[in-house]
Amino acid sequence: METLERNTNMISDRITANAIINAVKGLYDRTSCQTLGAATLAISAASSPLAKISAACLAAVQGKMIQIAAGNLPALVGSINANAANPWYTSGAWNVYSWFIDKYGNITTLMGYEAGTVGGVIFPKIPEKQAWIGFVLLNTQGSQTFVGGTTALDSATVLTTANTQYISPPCSCFDPTALF
Repeated sequence: METLERNTNMISDRITANAIINAVKGLYDRTSCQTLGAATLAISAASSPLAKISAACLAAVQGKMIQIAAGNLPALVGSINANAANPWYTSGAWNVYSWFIDKYGNITTLMGYEAGTVGGVIFPKIPEKQAWIGFVLLNTQGSQTFVGGTTALDSATVLTTANTQYISPPCSCFDPTALF
């Protein structure tokens, strides 16, 4: 199997080799951890706080093929809290929750960093040695608070449901945290 260390072993200067490894390690990780087709994310059921994968798909994680079964995803953790006194939150708060899978089939969720606009949202860092399944983008109404794992994903009193989007990239090599 092609590994980063194997490819840099021919460099006799270990300081240079380690610098190269550190510079491209993230690229190797992202290209070796990907979903192989869209996971098709959606709300689990009406009035549910859970999202689901509607159709099974595959992922390749650290050289191992993983079958991602259709079904409920782990509950979202964390709150989106639009403070009405905050002048930047004129139309509620925006945030993303992302799901990841490791080579053992364990699925986890991470919350991004909220903002007063969709453009200000910061995605969570993709964990090493995990493939990104997808994310849900949420927008609270006014000063309402969304509580992950408790608030229904279709709650029209808490969320601006027209802005709720379930995104499952057909290839998870997209990394919203890789900035140039």
